[in-house]
Amino acid sequence: GKDISLNDIAGAANISATECQRCFRAYVQCSPYQYLMRYRLDRSAVMLRDSDETVTEIAMNVGFNSTSYFIKKFQQANEISPHKYRKSMGQSV
Repeated sequence: GKDISLNDIAGAANISATECQRCFRAYVQCSPYQYLMRYRLDRSAVMLRDSDETVTEIAMNVGFNSTSYFIKKFQQANEISPHKYRKSMGQSV
């Protein structure tokens, strides 16, 4: 799918990008970028647990263009690599 930009969100709500960020932070306590990153990482964790797709396939499916970047962000968020996370969930790698 097409990446959604801050301007797309702001345009849909008929407000400026700055106002959009301010409102988003007020309701969600993080930036649109952080929220999207968290959403993608949450989705990837479910896929690691419930599917037998490769880490690369999962990274692409949740919107990362780079497997290494996905692994880095996943590890930062969860303090465990996608491979180790999957193993801890009882999945074969």
